[in-house]
Amino acid sequence: MFERAGKEIHAWNPFIADNPLIVFKRLARESGAEAFFPRSDKELEATAERISEDLRTQYTLAYYPANAAPDGQFRKIDVQLRKKGDYRVRARSGYVRPGPAPRPQ
Repeated sequence: MFERAGKEIHAWNPFIADNPLIVFKRLARESGAEAFFPRSDKELEATAERISEDLRTQYTLAYYPANAAPDGQFRKIDVQLRKKGDYRVRARSGYVRPGPAPRPQ
């Protein structure tokens, strides 16, 4: 249904909403995830297998930034692999370091 729609859909007159397929794909891309939209039981089964394989083979990385100042700035993340092969990195492009906590008055 939403595949043929454009960037926006007419939810009900006079309301217009963002196309959920576009929104979920963007959310997945920005968070380092994937979005799946199976159309049949067979596609749903294949999707569940793909997710299960992904969960069995994933790694979590963490780091401590050199600049940990609470400045509210966007910090870019760039994960690169040293070893070539059948590897894939999914990571968000960065994060916003929270700004300073408000002072009590």
